[in-house]
Amino acid sequence: NVEIYSCEPLSPSHLPGLVLLFTSRMERNKMTTIGVDTGLEAEEALLRLMMVERRKHGQEPFVVFHGPTKHIHGLAMWDNTTLAYYAIGAGAANFIDSFKQDGRLECA
Repeated sequence: NVEIYSCEPLSPSHLPGLVLLFTSRMERNKMTTIGVDTGLEAEEALLRLMMVERRKHGQEPFVVFHGPTKHIHGLAMWDNTTLAYYAIGAGAANFIDSFKQDGRLECA
């Protein structure tokens, strides 16, 4: 159910929730686009992502929230023409996938 998810541009206030997101599951190759494999390197990778000024307008990373709980369920960003993301739960993944289907470049 994608209607219960929302998004907003990545900001420093999201760092604790995103580190928790990336370290909450034992798996690999979580978001290699930004350098996150197991999640242990998430804090450094996210700080580096927030500091990068090379992002083009309309390609800023965005955070996906579960509406009822306000918990972070994903992070997504355009990497050239590919939408790279890491999300927990099918609803959050479907919400992000809707950006590809709609041709949207940023979280509105």
